[in-house]
Amino acid sequence: MKKWMIISVLLLIIIWAAVIMNQMKYTSFEEVVLQKLNINELESVYITRFPDPATVTLRDKNEIKELLNEFSNVKLKEERSQGEYKYWIHINGAAEFADPNIRRISIVLYEDHMRITDSEHRTRRQDTFVVTNEVNYWQALESEDFIWEER
Repeated sequence: MKKWMIISVLLLIIIWAAVIMNQMKYTSFEEVVLQKLNINELESVYITRFPDPATVTLRDKNEIKELLNEFSNVKLKEERSQGEYKYWIHINGAAEFADPNIRRISIVLYEDHMRITDSEHRTRRQDTFVVTNEVNYWQALESEDFIWEER
């Protein structure tokens, strides 16, 4: 009887730990990227579109804010994933990011996930996230307002 009680308690602890660990993987674009930025101090956003490749550089603060706002509601789950990338976005700070150790954030967009790195994590692994909600940030990137330059 005691043996089954101990096994049951251990099993509950393992299940509880697994649930907690899984929940820790959930985050948002807001938390991973936007909270690290001082939006008013951004110098530029450089975007490369693939497989063309074509590029566009945003320097206007309102355009930068509008683009980043399109990503603000994206919910993420940390998960390893691979695929063919579609866009590569580099966010460059002019003065200081909200986190003083960060000078640049890079985002590689795939079909249903993104890889996000910042200058603070250069020697660490890159964080890959699956997008868990329906947010049409692609619309902003495919805007006709952007003047793409072929490379």
